Amino acid sequence: MITLPSLEIKKYQNKIYLNDRPYHILDTGKGPCWVYLVDSIASLETEDFETNDDRRSIYIDLSLAWGKDVASLPSEQLEYLTEDIHLLLDVFWLEELTIRSCIEELNMEKVFSIIKLREYANEIYY
Repeated sequence: MITLPSLEIKKYQNKIYLNDRPYHILDTGKGPCWVYLVDSIASLETEDFETNDDRRSIYIDLSLAWGKDVASLPSEQLEYLTEDIHLLLDVFWLEELTIRSCIEELNMEKVFSIIKLREYANEIYY
């Protein structure tokens, strides 16, 4: 049986700066990757974390860079957020992934478009 690291509310696996904006990142597991956008890792209950022996889960806490009201970001800031996510995917060398938002009403259209573009580029390249 695989033991996953315990999730402590006050500790994060990593704090990373993407385009000079800070994010807390929690990265657990191995295998196919699922990326979750959250407004605060600290606000999630321990049982809300997707822990699965068969996949890697990366939680991106958006609150440091964008504040608590992430769902109402204007279009320009959503573009910056999309650039940050794209950079994170490059830093972590993520090619195949599933991305989800745990933030209701967050417009994910631009994020999904960059994921599709990356998938298309990978098909052409490989």
